[in-house]
Amino acid sequence: MMAHSALTIAKYFLSLPDEESGELVSNLKIQKLLYYAQGYAIGMGGVNSPLFREKIYAWKHGPVVREVYNSYSAYGSGALPVESRPNLPVETREFLDDIYRVFGRYSAWTLRDMTHREPPWLNNYEPNVPDIEIPLVDLHKYFKQYVKKTKS
Repeated sequence: MMAHSALTIAKYFLSLPDEESGELVSNLKIQKLLYYAQGYAIGMGGVNSPLFREKIYAWKHGPVVREVYNSYSAYGSGALPVESRPNLPVETREFLDDIYRVFGRYSAWTLRDMTHREPPWLNNYEPNVPDIEIPLVDLHKYFKQYVKKTKS
């Protein structure tokens, strides 16, 4: 997969219906969906194959892509607007659909709590220290164990 902007990936998630969870997508939830999407992309392809270019930071409420957070910060903790579906390659859409099928059904706070139990956030978060990046190598180390190995 080629790298896209995190905002494009966020807009894709925001274009999908969220009927199962019954919850509209907040900034907190979109951040966690981005984290899981990037994590699995890195887990599958290695640190040189990120889904998006922007960094993920370890903030108080879990992993955050600052650029996306800032884009939607005006909505506070409320629902983000439904977006038009960006034009992404089929492979990327299928991957994001899989991520959404697995993680989109959880509430924002459930996803937050899940990330708080995982090494990429745990090993990088420090209270009162802003903008500590979660390195791609940490994502790879953690998520590669959840990716099926395929032989070429």
